[in-house]
Amino acid sequence: ARFLGATPLALYNLAGRVLIVPIETLGKTADRVILPMFSRLQDDRHRVAHLFLEATATVALFVSLPMALVILCAPLGVPLAFGDAWDGAVLPLQLLAAHSAFFLLVALTNPVVQAAGRADWEFRWSLFTTVIAVVSFVIGLQWGITGVAACFLVQGALLNPIRFVMVQRLIPVATTSYLRQLVPAATSTGVLVGVWLVVAAALRGRVGDVGVLAGASLAASASSLVSMRILWWADLRRQLDFLRQVVRPRSAS
Repeated sequence: ARFLGATPLALYNLAGRVLIVPIETLGKTADRVILPMFSRLQDDRHRVAHLFLEATATVALFVSLPMALVILCAPLGVPLAFGDAWDGAVLPLQLLAAHSAFFLLVALTNPVVQAAGRADWEFRWSLFTTVIAVVSFVIGLQWGITGVAACFLVQGALLNPIRFVMVQRLIPVATTSYLRQLVPAATSTGVLVGVWLVVAAALRGRVGDVGVLAGASLAASASSLVSMRILWWADLRRQLDFLRQVVRPRSAS
């Protein structure tokens, strides 16, 4: 509001809502379940590494799919839901939705660092990322709210590898193993995006915007689930097992 005015602030606030639900959900889960789980196993670094990889795969899958839908649906969905005056929120919304995947994957590393007893690392990391966030904000302001959202997306992409190197110093997790956990999410998301675009193109001109959104989203969601069932069924079962541990932490070993 200070630099751009009240209207851009309102548009950016609308775009920022896409981050609120997943951030709050993961934050509560990390504090209530994941951190205590990792803390109980802090002397078994291999077990912590295994659970960290499982959590990474689960978050990647169950964040990337809905965020991809948000990105695809935003150009039609935002004007339908809020009116044409809110068109300016579409691109920032898409950028922040993409950023959420990086943000939430980094958030998973916090319990690892704390469980390892390195609160000093976490404090320094917080200071470092705060400085980077301020710099990103200042740079992004030159291009309005879209620039701010884009800079935060770039920031997330650049900080993720640095944070992962920190985690590697605490638990035995290989880069190839980490990337392997992201493959099912990337594959399913690619299927979802491809089917959505094809179905949406086929429906345009035949049905209204609501019909395009509903038809393309349903077809894309179903296709991504089918691809998981065919290509990554064993991975999906492991992720569902991990989710059950999170939902019922007392059963976790």
